[in-house]
Amino acid sequence: MSERPEIRPASTVVLLRDGEHGVETLLLKRNKALVFAGGFWVFPGGSLDPEDLAAAGGDEEQASRIAAAREAREECGQSPHPEDMVLLSHWTTPQIQPRRFSTRIYAAPLRADDEVVIDGGESHDHIWIAANDALERHRAGDMDMLPPTFITLMTVARYLTVDDLIAAELEKPVPYVLPVTFPVEG
Repeated sequence: MSERPEIRPASTVVLLRDGEHGVETLLLKRNKALVFAGGFWVFPGGSLDPEDLAAAGGDEEQASRIAAAREAREECGQSPHPEDMVLLSHWTTPQIQPRRFSTRIYAAPLRADDEVVIDGGESHDHIWIAANDALERHRAGDMDMLPPTFITLMTVARYLTVDDLIAAELEKPVPYVLPVTFPVEG
């Protein structure tokens, strides 16, 4: 019997601002050379560090907010406030994957219009884009993304303003998603 990989806690933050055509979010294009999601468009995020857990007094949910803010600063120079983050969903990587994560996905309005600064290592490009435009580009084959990104963009696209999104999502139950994969016709 094969050993199942450890499920590592992680978090992602959907950075938000109001745009001319609805709510916009910042997407980063990952380096094609990376093993995980190379070449895909993603939100800033990553694994929780021991320092995140220590800063949160061992509270994993609070640590995930701290980690999301840290990752946004490291990956794109943005500074979301952990207390402004709204939990949109919680995804766990399917069992068949060699690397598994338990990822909380937060939405966060940005309080400032900081310049986007990507590292050039993990990420190679960025774009502020209306959620509907990102979805259309993905459907046209011009913007590769993983299912959690696609589904999250579908949620963001429902709203005309960031304030509407935050208010509505605070009232909704948070979906916990555990995708199951299986072969279809070979």
